[in-house]
Amino acid sequence: MPLWRTNPASDYHVSHRNIDNGVQTMTAPESHLGTSHVKEVANRMRLRCSPVAVCTALLVVTLCLPVCAHAQSEEEDIRRSAETIQKIEVLRTRGAFLARNGKYAAAISTMEEILPLLDLPDETLLYNLGTLSMDGIKDCNKAVLYYQGYLYAAPNDKGTPEVRKRLKRCLRTIRAGMLTLNSQPESVEVRLNNVILGRTPLGEIQLGPGSYQVSVERIDYQKYSSEIIIQPSLETRHNIRMTKVVYKGSLTVKSQPKGARVWINDDLVGQAPITRKGLDTKKYLVRIEKDGWDRWIRYVEVLRDAVVTVDAKLENTGVNVPIPPLPRND
Repeated sequence: MPLWRTNPASDYHVSHRNIDNGVQTMTAPESHLGTSHVKEVANRMRLRCSPVAVCTALLVVTLCLPVCAHAQSEEEDIRRSAETIQKIEVLRTRGAFLARNGKYAAAISTMEEILPLLDLPDETLLYNLGTLSMDGIKDCNKAVLYYQGYLYAAPNDKGTPEVRKRLKRCLRTIRAGMLTLNSQPESVEVRLNNVILGRTPLGEIQLGPGSYQVSVERIDYQKYSSEIIIQPSLETRHNIRMTKVVYKGSLTVKSQPKGARVWINDDLVGQAPITRKGLDTKKYLVRIEKDGWDRWIRYVEVLRDAVVTVDAKLENTGVNVPIPPLPRND
């Protein structure tokens, strides 16, 4: 195999090159994922667990959030992230050892276990997998997929011209097909056999013929996974339609004076005080009426895993408050 090139665009630092088999052993100051990757994971977790910012914008409701539960969840995510980093380091070391000893198929299998553990594409891993596939086990179908992932991860890297040449050589030896991907919603990152290939829409990506597993994840949507078949010398078109996750929350309605009738949207749900659990997270029209008192109406948003409390103080001014339209929740 040829000598592999350094990848200056990544967070890794080359500590050793094995000229006989071309495997690059990578080290980093804190982990094989690099410090910026660890920070990225931590930032994503912080963003995922910060609904408190939304609460301050609600003027007509009192919001009770399980803050301690969110803090515990964040700590658990950080612990799992550390465990994942450790597992990646073990797999990377084992894969390099197997490759140095000429066990290329076992090395590839071991290093492939890293792919689903990564949140961000790892160009060094993809480069190594591509070269081991092409030169080690002579499987250009595999090599093409890994090189396509590399070109997305590092389009302007020093090693990119070499990868493009190797990709062309592989494509000449197989009857490659083309894959076009669209999605709803748009701009979702697509994995093919756990290799990140880019964001939709993706057009005419050349791949070796065979079966692939396409998977997509996005916050607030159910994970999407489907098998696709790439036919030799033909184009395969695939549309990804993701299903939005419906989160639940609770709504408590109180009134002064008590005993007022309560409508949520157009449904009469009972008399205040009343609590409705398991409501979809969206805006509702809350209407409160009591004979001899003015009608009380507000738009109220139910939030995920939260109890929203409405405390309505009815007035007696003789004004006939009109009923507005239901919220659209676009």
